[in-house]
Amino acid sequence: MFVSARDVLDVLGFGNSKMAISLYVYSSPNESDKDFRIRLNSLNDAVIREVERYGGADRNLKATSQNLEKVRNALIEIFVEEKAQTYCVFVSDQFLKIVELPMRLKERMVIDCRFYMSPLIAAIEQFHRFAVLIFDRHQAKLFNYYLGELQEENAVFHNYVLPRFNASTSSWKCLREKTINHKIEDSFHRHLKEVARLVFESFQRFGFDRLLLASHKPEIDSITRHLHSYLRARLAGEFVAEPDDNVKTIRTKTATVVAAYRAEREKARVAQLWDSRAHNRAVFGVDAVADALMAGNVREVVCSSDFHAEGFVCPQGHFLTTTAPEGRKCIFCKRNLDKRAFFEDELVEEAISQRSEVFHLFYEKEALEDYGIACFLRF
Repeated sequence: MFVSARDVLDVLGFGNSKMAISLYVYSSPNESDKDFRIRLNSLNDAVIREVERYGGADRNLKATSQNLEKVRNALIEIFVEEKAQTYCVFVSDQFLKIVELPMRLKERMVIDCRFYMSPLIAAIEQFHRFAVLIFDRHQAKLFNYYLGELQEENAVFHNYVLPRFNASTSSWKCLREKTINHKIEDSFHRHLKEVARLVFESFQRFGFDRLLLASHKPEIDSITRHLHSYLRARLAGEFVAEPDDNVKTIRTKTATVVAAYRAEREKARVAQLWDSRAHNRAVFGVDAVADALMAGNVREVVCSSDFHAEGFVCPQGHFLTTTAPEGRKCIFCKRNLDKRAFFEDELVEEAISQRSEVFHLFYEKEALEDYGIACFLRF
């Protein structure tokens, strides 16, 4: 399901409710369809028990239970085997929204008067939203590309109208070929100016992080000079395409360019990490990152998408460690530590709570060598 800014605003704008249920369900690449269905049945039973405990009949339980059944059926329908992703579900008696993320988020269930969106917002902030402009000399189409989904936003069609000439004076015949070509090119550039204006208006209304251009090479070079400086600063790539190409072809070409852009961005980020480490401004390894988080000294966490570690967490405080001290007691509050099988989730959550950025590596996972995780220090 396409994740747009409007989807997030819809959930945020829902406001308070008697019962707002937020679910984050992760499906691993090795999970079969049968296993996923079994897990959904167990999850659905657990949610219903929690709903009954939380609200009871006076909270419109029947309508909420019906929506939960719709959620279960929808997740079964959109589930894809051998694909790691998280399903973010927001449901109440009057609202239902499901969005997908191609990454792992900590599984959780939260029932409150408002939807719990912090994990979703923190995750999608690290992915760029791309606008894809496909044009030729007569038409243009603007698409929104985000997290593998492509959606058309606007379209423009333009017919060249050459100036009228008085046939009785044969003035048209007197024009030189260069003059005719100049008038044709002038009309073409007016078309490009109109396209550039519409792209900028779309940027002002909806916003996007990067812009991709698709046409033939001469046309791409021609439109660049007409783009607003804000848009030129956001150019991230180009490819050959026609406005009449089918959506599947456009999506495939866009995904290729976006992957190359993302890989280059990851490569640059890893290079910055190693350079910062040489100047004591970055640390590598799960223990060093945990220590930096405990000191509140993390500016950005960078981790491989398949990084995994086990550790211990204080359920009341923010103490994180991979090796529990003697007696498994928190060194600050002396409470018992809980063991976490997915310690990476705790690290990311703690980083987000400290308003630190989180950057996942999908293409340069081996660049961190055996560390799997690193971070830039604040000071």
